[in-house]
Amino acid sequence: MTIAAAFCFDGGILLCADSQLTYGGVCKTKGQKVLSYDLHPTPVKIGFALAGDVHRAKHGIMHIARTVDALGTAATGSTVIDAIREAQQEAYQRVFKHPRFLRGDGPDYSLLICLWIESEGPGLFVTNEDVVTPVDDFDCKGSGYYLFRYLLQSMYKPDLSLQKIVVLAAHAFDEIKTYDPQVGFNSEFLVFRKEVQEFSHIAGYDIGHVENFGRLLQRSMYQLLFVMADLTESDEAIARARQLFQDNLTNLRQRYDEDKRHRNAIITLLRYLQEPGPKTIHLKFNAPGRK
Repeated sequence: MTIAAAFCFDGGILLCADSQLTYGGVCKTKGQKVLSYDLHPTPVKIGFALAGDVHRAKHGIMHIARTVDALGTAATGSTVIDAIREAQQEAYQRVFKHPRFLRGDGPDYSLLICLWIESEGPGLFVTNEDVVTPVDDFDCKGSGYYLFRYLLQSMYKPDLSLQKIVVLAAHAFDEIKTYDPQVGFNSEFLVFRKEVQEFSHIAGYDIGHVENFGRLLQRSMYQLLFVMADLTESDEAIARARQLFQDNLTNLRQRYDEDKRHRNAIITLLRYLQEPGPKTIHLKFNAPGRK
């Protein structure tokens, strides 16, 4: 399994996923779960983030890409979406026919699809078995999706900037990695930018500095919550707790700002996500004490 997510934001659409592949529930390796296709001469660009059985998902992705590409220059918004739905129905038959499917432990997969059609602009879609439906804001699939949605539903807004969306996703990935052994390794990001009508590079990145910052901030928040929720605490104790929370925020921000390696790392990630290009780039950042 894996966790994959997609967001609409003020400049386009972000696809992201972790990069852990698990075999037999024991062997864990890295693998790519975010892909993009620029179809020619078909006026379509399409990107995917996948969750679940990687091999069956990639077979389904290739089938979708070939089916859409076969439309050629006559492709329109309705014919492309119909082609995607038809291809997903056909590809998912491999899952339905698996001998373990009816027992509930057979292989399955889900796709988050960013679709750009020349006559329509960008749109976001999600699969649920053999069904394809549109997404207006954000969605997530895979192991731990319920926790991912819980963490983001009160903070996400479609008009957030790319940097804020990346920070939100990084925090959610970190929380899920902590509790779910099926999710791990670096996070991968792919952006479709409305301004240039292009997909970015795919950037696979160790965003541990953002994740660690979120964990420390959460700890400070809960310390304040415990005091506020205790009705036996005096007003003076609450004032001290509030001041301590403010001091912790100031110290965390100063530490984050002064660490130039951290700052340069996130700047590098955002730069690659704003550059159009077909590259898959594996950025690596090792925080002090990590190997």
